Amino acid sequence: MKTTSEISDSLLRRAEALAMTRRISLGELVSEALTEKVRVRSDNHKKAWMKTFGQLRHLHNETTRIKPAYPARIRLHRLIDPLLPSPD
Repeated sequence: MKTTSEISDSLLRRAEALAMTRRISLGELVSEALTEKVRVRSDNHKKAWMKTFGQLRHLHNETTRIKPAYPARIRLHRLIDPLLPSPD
């Protein structure tokens, strides 16, 4: 697809020089650069999610370790209504 965009003269010269050294067209260079930028942005979005929730994976082993010590009736009570006071 053809498109028109404005870029600075210095950036255009650097891009043309890079395209020539890599023996590809300027259009191919621009396509590669945009593809890389979009991919990196998508990866960063995933990483932002992982920063929030993915770092909690280590707690799975801890949950497995303490679950038997947590009485079943309290677990059931909390599942039914977590806002109710403890059944003690």
